[in-house]
Amino acid sequence: MIIDLEGDEMVDAPEIADRLGLKSSRQVLDLRCHRLGFPEPVGRQGRKLMWSWTQVENWAAMSLESLTSTYFAPVP
Repeated sequence: MIIDLEGDEMVDAPEIADRLGLKSSRQVLDLRCHRLGFPEPVGRQGRKLMWSWTQVENWAAMSLESLTSTYFAPVP
């Protein structure tokens, strides 16, 4: 676990995908690229983008349910 100077937990795309129940970290990067209100990364660890878990969690509480039914809808 990585904690920033303000005490906020920092997470990478695979960790976000795991915590939000997404199928892969690629979906996290797609959320970022498609500008669906997903928080901007707050830093890097090596080549990995890092996000504030608090920001991601707040975004998910407001947005993920509505996106799941459209953006992540299963293909028939």
